[in-house]
Amino acid sequence: MKAVFFPLSVLLAVQVVISLAVGTVPLYAVSAAPDMNVDLGMVGLFTAITYFASTVSAPYGGGIAQRLGGVRASQLCLFFAGIGIGLTAIGWPPLFVLSALFLGMGLGQATPASSHILVDKTPPALLPLVFSIRMTGVPGGNLFAGLLIPPLVLLFGWRGAGVGVAVLCFLFLLCIHPLKPHFDTELLARKGGQSVERASFWGPIRMVLASPPLRILSIVSFLYCGAQLALTAYLAVYYVEVGQMSLVDAGLAVSVAYGFGVVVRVLVTGFVVYWIRPLIIFGLLGWGIALSCLVLTQLNEGWSMFWVLLLSAFMGASAMSWNGLFLSEVARYAPQDKAAVATGGALSFAYFGAMVIPVLYGLGLSAFGRYQPGFYALAGLTGMGAMMVLNFGLRKRV
Repeated sequence: MKAVFFPLSVLLAVQVVISLAVGTVPLYAVSAAPDMNVDLGMVGLFTAITYFASTVSAPYGGGIAQRLGGVRASQLCLFFAGIGIGLTAIGWPPLFVLSALFLGMGLGQATPASSHILVDKTPPALLPLVFSIRMTGVPGGNLFAGLLIPPLVLLFGWRGAGVGVAVLCFLFLLCIHPLKPHFDTELLARKGGQSVERASFWGPIRMVLASPPLRILSIVSFLYCGAQLALTAYLAVYYVEVGQMSLVDAGLAVSVAYGFGVVVRVLVTGFVVYWIRPLIIFGLLGWGIALSCLVLTQLNEGWSMFWVLLLSAFMGASAMSWNGLFLSEVARYAPQDKAAVATGGALSFAYFGAMVIPVLYGLGLSAFGRYQPGFYALAGLTGMGAMMVLNFGLRKRV
């Protein structure tokens, strides 16, 4: 574990910075929208464009990491994130489309870049734990965004906050540059006789679809990630409107969900995988998401804060803890020296779910005027995904 601690720490910080940049615009949208005379509903469009760019760019990430090395690929992601958030400071609405595209490219390629380094530095037995710790950078970035962006907006305005985050991205880009000789010691481009995977969109997609375990993991990640994003997008407002909670209490409940997601993903991959096969755990987490959605449909103003927090904790432990386990399994089943490529292909399915399913949930909410039908649909989808994984895991004894 000592050998992987330093690269893991650096790559965790890279993910935190990129996630911080991605989470900045929704946080200062309340201040920026009136200045630009746009509707706050555009935040949803901005998020959809961001995940569309992630979906398209993720499959290219593996080939780019193999050709440039994980450090240079991570620097490219930080560059995209810095440009993306920096463009928002100009305050011209059409540029927000370009901003979302850049931020999505940075987000989509960050995980394949880190996988290229971590798979090479990590003993196979520690892969689930290492990938789970690294993926805590996503909620970690959101946490730092929530803590830093509102005060920055008060002190320097929303444009100043955007510039500040962009500067942070570029500074971190420069800071990791000296690490290239230490982290990128196994570049395939430098191995005699071995070819480098050409960066492409369809190559990684075909790779994951051709492998039964990678195909199942990718399809199920579409369902899990879509459910996770739909829940996090609507949970706070659901607590306020249906549970009649104050905004402060609703925010606390959502924070509890994020907190338990971080804790459980580390506990599961650090300890439980030694007694239960990872694919089985991955399937059981899907059942946990489905159960959380079903219980959510029963929420009403009579619930005490204790039960709301308990539900949030269980939801976070299932819906927000699967990511690292998913990535470690993709790396485990990937062809030799193709972990970064397989990661990019599999992540494109997850990001596509993050783009599509919350939109479908929103359309259902508009059509029915109620949150509950959408939660029932999410329960059905994630339960179906859980059955796919469990059936494969138990049948193949993997």
